Amino acid sequence: MSRSPRANAARRKAFEDLSQIPWKGREPRARRKAMKAAIAEMEPYRRIVGPATRQRVRSTLRAALNAATAEAAARFVPRARATSDNTAPKRSPSPTTRSIRPGVRAG
Repeated sequence: MSRSPRANAARRKAFEDLSQIPWKGREPRARRKAMKAAIAEMEPYRRIVGPATRQRVRSTLRAALNAATAEAAARFVPRARATSDNTAPKRSPSPTTRSIRPGVRAG
C-alpha cells in the first residue's frame, strides 16, 4: 500500500496544531482529545524513500543473493548425489567422417 506525501504532511500539520493548544482548561482538553483521536485514525507516518536509497537496498540484496549462491555452489558436490546406476556420464556418439552419398568425399 503506497502512502502519499500528503498523508505525511497532514499528520505533521495535525501534530503542529496539537502543540499550539494549551494544556490547561476544560475546552482545550476536549480539543486536544479530539485532535489526538483524529491523529490516531490517520495513516502512520512513513518516510518517502528516494531513488538513491532504493539503489543501495537493491545493491545490498543483490550482493547477499550472489554470496548465498556462491556458497551453495561451493557446497554442492555432484558425486555425492549420484547413484550407482548413473555414475558414469553417457558418451555421445562420435560424428562419422564418411559422406552420405557414396563416391563423394566429406570435408
